[in-house]
Amino acid sequence: MKLKDREDVKEVYEEYISKRNIQEIPMPVYFYKDEETGEKHYDFEEMANELENRICEKLNRNVLIMLSEVDE
Repeated sequence: MKLKDREDVKEVYEEYISKRNIQEIPMPVYFYKDEETGEKHYDFEEMANELENRICEKLNRNVLIMLSEVDE
């Protein structure tokens, strides 16, 4: 199956979720914008901390999450 656009992806995702007992945990994306270059810099460490906290609150489990950016 080839996904043609965002709506195709959304439809496949919603079908996947509906067939399973899956709960979503909303996740913010933390970044700052460099004033000189306009480039976005993402704070992966803080996003990992936030996800750890949200899992702990929602599922009552303590987890350790590490995020690292990988050059392609």
